Amino acid sequence: MYSTNHQQDRGQQAPNVKPAPKGGHFVFHIEDVATDNDKLGLAVYWNTVRATAYETPAFRVFATLKEVINRNADAIGDIMTDAINRNREGNE
Repeated sequence: MYSTNHQQDRGQQAPNVKPAPKGGHFVFHIEDVATDNDKLGLAVYWNTVRATAYETPAFRVFATLKEVINRNADAIGDIMTDAINRNREGNE
């Protein structure tokens, strides 16, 4: 998988490609958040920067990831809670 700087994990250069002119552009956001009463949490949301009138590879990956996140919200919450508890134990 390519990172945002188009480098693979092992330092290999990504192929010289450019985005398709009519292709979709989707962005997932995963952020650590804190509420007004300082409770820690996680925000997961997505944006469609440029939609397409047809199914593209980017759209199919976007739709699949969105579905996985929606169907596993409880598991993601458990992982988040575990991470917060481990951080608290490390700070004590």
